[in-house]
Amino acid sequence: DSMIHLHVLSSPDLNAVRSFQFFHNQLYLGRSSGNLCIHDPELTRSHVMLEVVGTDLLVHPQREVTHYLINGKRATEIRKIKPGQTITIGK
Repeated sequence: DSMIHLHVLSSPDLNAVRSFQFFHNQLYLGRSSGNLCIHDPELTRSHVMLEVVGTDLLVHPQREVTHYLINGKRATEIRKIKPGQTITIGK
């Protein structure tokens, strides 16, 4: 398995504002289901899935998600992200 380091920088859910390490190839983030639940009314139940493929990290928006941001730029489909880039979901 791979390890995903995730740093939540800002959230209405103050319990989520910290660093996380997950030993998974796939990581689901959402409001009420997944590996990391963040209590944010703007998130869907299962909002995005992060997936490690080789040395790449992919962001998969889930079914009801219209868009998310990578370094402030709108993304609507599966995208590869680089270390240090910022993903914005919800608030």
